[in-house]
Amino acid sequence: KAFAVEKDWNPFAISPKVEASGALAFAGYGISAPDKSYDDYAGFDAKGKVVLVLRKEPPWGKSPSKHAPFLAKLGEASKHGAAALLLVNDPRTTKGAPDVLWSWSSSLGPAPGSGDIPFAFVSQETALALLAPCGKDLVALQEACDAAAKGGKSAAPAFDIASTTVRIK
Repeated sequence: KAFAVEKDWNPFAISPKVEASGALAFAGYGISAPDKSYDDYAGFDAKGKVVLVLRKEPPWGKSPSKHAPFLAKLGEASKHGAAALLLVNDPRTTKGAPDVLWSWSSSLGPAPGSGDIPFAFVSQETALALLAPCGKDLVALQEACDAAAKGGKSAAPAFDIASTTVRIK
């Protein structure tokens, strides 16, 4: 299935202008946080995969931690060998509000095209279409991630969606 730019997804300006493809994988919030005893990448091999992560972080406090920013998520995905990173609004953020795509031209600080791997924002509808083969939905996934964080577990439910390959061009 093809997805349309500015409707279904938007690349971030930091994203390098290269093609990427790989098996789709879900990695919670995309956070490795030893200070919180939480690691979405623990025991999970992201190498060569297109990784889908939720925006924000588990409900650790009133203020976002250093693990919540988009660039922190991009750094973790790159460090763990992901081919590309897809970010989706988490259900808690959009509860009762529209699911707004971040603009491809939104500056994250670093120079345009300077990211290590392709990085894009996808709509919840697009994320649900990508997750459909494994029968998962965003609400249940976020609840599982939050339960792992509250329960002091070391990892959220990261998993591969082997039947889905994503190509970004």
